[in-house]
Amino acid sequence: MADIDWPRFAEDVTTAMAADGRTLDAIARANKGLSVPVLSRARAGAIEPKPGNYLKLCQVFRLDPFAYLLDVLTPPRRRKLTLKRIVNQHLSRGVSREAREAS
Repeated sequence: MADIDWPRFAEDVTTAMAADGRTLDAIARANKGLSVPVLSRARAGAIEPKPGNYLKLCQVFRLDPFAYLLDVLTPPRRRKLTLKRIVNQHLSRGVSREAREAS
């Protein structure tokens, strides 16, 4: 899934739920496909919802799903290549191989 600003999404879901005025159970019953645990986790920002739940939450609370996308065009910062990293990636023990001649 794309990189999404989950804390901001959780904040907006919390604001939308407060503005709605219904309980989590009432919202879940009114919207097929949503459950109380999904709503609770989205509000708390505890766990990233699955893509289907994310889109459903955006639909229910009239949020723009593209508004939470992070800038993915910025390349990630690469770790510096050091001797220690090279040694850690290298095989620890050489393997001797015997080649047999084909007859």
